[in-house]
Amino acid sequence: MAAEERSRVNRRVSIAHVDEYRFAFEAYGVKVRIETNNAEGLDFTMEAALDALPEFDQLPADSVTEHHLKLVWNRSGRHTLYRGKKIVAARQSPEVMFGILSREIRLTAAENAVERVFVHAGVVVWGGRAIVLPGDSFHGKSTLTAELVRRGAGYYSDEYAIFDPTGKVNPFPKSLSIRGEVDAYRQIDRPVEHFGGVQWTGGAVVGLVLLTQYQPRGKWDPQILSPANGLMEILKYTLPIRRRPAFTLAVLKTVADEALIVKTDRGDASEAARLIIKLMGQTARLDPDEVRR
Repeated sequence: MAAEERSRVNRRVSIAHVDEYRFAFEAYGVKVRIETNNAEGLDFTMEAALDALPEFDQLPADSVTEHHLKLVWNRSGRHTLYRGKKIVAARQSPEVMFGILSREIRLTAAENAVERVFVHAGVVVWGGRAIVLPGDSFHGKSTLTAELVRRGAGYYSDEYAIFDPTGKVNPFPKSLSIRGEVDAYRQIDRPVEHFGGVQWTGGAVVGLVLLTQYQPRGKWDPQILSPANGLMEILKYTLPIRRRPAFTLAVLKTVADEALIVKTDRGDASEAARLIIKLMGQTARLDPDEVRR
């Protein structure tokens, strides 16, 4: 079922499952309840959940959940968000709060997912194998992901690589969040079709993990990492490592043992995408000097 169709289904079901001003859902095995103090706030929280997650299952609003968010909707237009008893954000406008709440929902699912390991990364598929681009915000992973999609790669995500227990990566379908169209900081969400691409489904074996970030004078100088060193690099961008270290390490070890892991700076995204595709066309066991050519 397409993401848009899932959203419509979720939107209908959520109305049936609200109780007063709260609703509950489950995503990736994580059960979450969101409460608010009026109908307007309830509509707002449901929209944020639909924005945050590709899909989720609605639960009865009085379900027992491990995680609890509360939005205090202030008619003055300044709203406050709690995670449990802790204030996440206070006195924020609806526009700002929407992004904060959406990210909080997404992080709650990612950090606590059952039988999945979430890594901050862009992900595409090329020739049946996945390319994983770990990185934090402002590293340019969405821009590079979009450039690979323009060149014909299938789109998985520009935010999370989701690994299952076998080490395969699974999609986290969402619009690509691109900076630079307005200014260097503001994100504009664009559907994958905007870049001439398509959303891929199903799991894929990882062929390449590329640890890179944009530098104004960045030089393409790829260094092949050992599985052990590559694993340590991937862990920097891994969400659930503190909560489930043994499971997380076992999954990522499988990825590191099977994939080519390369680290390099990069400059222009278009040129980097060309070199990445070239790299994918080479064999899995490469001499470092061959990679640099």
